[in-house]
Amino acid sequence: MKRLAAIAFGLALTAVGSAQDPGVPVLGFASMTFGSGCGTGPVSFDPPAGVVFNDGSSESFSVSGLSSSTLASVLVMSAFEGAVDLTAFGMTSCTLYLGPVAATFPMTLDTVGGAATSFPVGPLPPAMLFWQVLVLSPGENPFGIVTSDGLRWDPEFI
Repeated sequence: MKRLAAIAFGLALTAVGSAQDPGVPVLGFASMTFGSGCGTGPVSFDPPAGVVFNDGSSESFSVSGLSSSTLASVLVMSAFEGAVDLTAFGMTSCTLYLGPVAATFPMTLDTVGGAATSFPVGPLPPAMLFWQVLVLSPGENPFGIVTSDGLRWDPEFI
């Protein structure tokens, strides 16, 4: 059974094409938000619209609703969804929507309560991915960190 699963996964990976190879379907990700952010704003995702291509194209991620006390923000990716209420840790009304962290990406703050980052996406395996932004914002709650809503990418061939 393990061998069959490995073969199926290998076939799925070889089916992933690129913009330069239009004869092969390209794996993309349907992008959708879930849950809610916390903090004064609250912090909310402005996700990539529609389908995110998995062909090395650059994608932008941004959040809005950051307070004026924000010092830093980071985009975090996981292959697992979580739902941990962080109130007990001093992060009032905040939820961690991620499982174990796979990657982090620093975000650049702007002057109007937002932050953004962009980077090439792909090739990534055909699996669900989960994203969330963590924001260092002293005074927002006793712990000084707030979270965005979650962002889920569902794989699909397009």
